[in-house]
Amino acid sequence: MSKTSATSLLVLATALTAVVGPVESAAGDGKPRIYVADRYGNNVKLLVEIPDAEYHGSPHRSPDGKFILLNAMRGDRQYQLARIYACAVGGPFNGNVVEMGIGGYARFSPDMKRISFHVRAGNPENIQAGIWTMRDDGTDRRRLCEGTRAKWTPDGKQLVFVSPAGNAIEIINADGTGQRLLLLRTSYQSVAGVAISPDGKHFCCIAYPQQAYDGVLYRVPINDPASEPQIIYGGQLGWDPAWSPDGREILFWLLEENGDRHIVSVDADGNGQPRKLANQTGTRLNTDAEWSPDGKQIIFSSDREPAGQ
Repeated sequence: MSKTSATSLLVLATALTAVVGPVESAAGDGKPRIYVADRYGNNVKLLVEIPDAEYHGSPHRSPDGKFILLNAMRGDRQYQLARIYACAVGGPFNGNVVEMGIGGYARFSPDMKRISFHVRAGNPENIQAGIWTMRDDGTDRRRLCEGTRAKWTPDGKQLVFVSPAGNAIEIINADGTGQRLLLLRTSYQSVAGVAISPDGKHFCCIAYPQQAYDGVLYRVPINDPASEPQIIYGGQLGWDPAWSPDGREILFWLLEENGDRHIVSVDADGNGQPRKLANQTGTRLNTDAEWSPDGKQIIFSSDREPAGQ
């Protein structure tokens, strides 16, 4: 992030909330908030809560670890109403938050100069749906293409994303040129998220052959997308995998028989079974997990009750 744009973002910021102490593993008011924990799920703390928001999701930590991007909305899971927020998490501006407009699934580019995000149809400002980018201070908004859930490649030159039809993975240059199909699996009814390995050599996807949540997590070489995917795990699982910075693990969430959603980690090479993170007993919703840049923490959305409530 440039010094000028970082300063402008912080000048705009209004102190809405701050990091608080440890939370109990107990179901609260059913309102998903953004939490932080260590990589094993311990030392859980409330990270940010936007006043009047009924849902918080898709958190992302900046490459320097100083900011969190997330989306929040007043209507529970009315994703077309989501708005993007940037939150300072450390230093003298800790807890400061600035709203950055309509959109969701915001992600900093590796150099922190731009932010990608998607806009959904039916939003109240009638903004054209699709994948957009903007400067780190919220200016210079550019629409790239149709699609959702875009993530930057490690070199920051391209973005991979879920196609508009929802059954394929596409890739596009950061300037909006060179859009092409990266993977089409006609045997899958839908694709529910993609992640790129830290070395940029593989991508992993969660896909559903027939119905939502009954799917597979698999990995494919980027340079050979036509090759047979390596199945890492199959079962009742949710969307949006997250590859660890060291390339060894992938986070995602499982759908339990009673409908609870719990975050797990699995070896990226496909060996072993998923390991459930700690401190999820008594909670119903734990999703949207992502790693900190150093791999020592995760941030995630959860309906657990903040301490003191």
